[in-house]
Amino acid sequence: MKNLVKVVALSALTLATTQVFASTTANFDATLQVTQALTLTNDTNLDFGSITTADNTNIVVAQGATGATQSANFTVKGEAGRLVNFTVPASIELIHDTDATNKITVTLDPTTSVTLNGTGDGTLSIGGTADIASATLKAGSYSVNTGVSIVYQ
Repeated sequence: MKNLVKVVALSALTLATTQVFASTTANFDATLQVTQALTLTNDTNLDFGSITTADNTNIVVAQGATGATQSANFTVKGEAGRLVNFTVPASIELIHDTDATNKITVTLDPTTSVTLNGTGDGTLSIGGTADIASATLKAGSYSVNTGVSIVYQ
């Protein structure tokens, strides 16, 4: 009988201990979404054409313009159907090739966003207005290299 009491007491103690240290578990999922990387290829540069030092009329190049003046155009590739936003400076300064103090201000007119088509292609076009009326023109070439950044919305 003493042994029976010991077994019952030990069983009760074991059950009590098991309940105190009982634990529960749950699971979770880990995920990762991979999006097609964006690429941007320059197809044409923004070109205001040729003028003389006597000209004083601003030159406007529309988005998509081709010919004697042309807009800057880029091909965008990425994930089909996604909206892509573009960022360019509001204005830039064209700098004379031999006199860095001689500049022409250009106000840019870019496409601000595009939804990529079913194959993941899109186009960015940047036009602008060269402020010739306010410039002191000097014979030579004026240019600047500027960047465009793109991001999925």
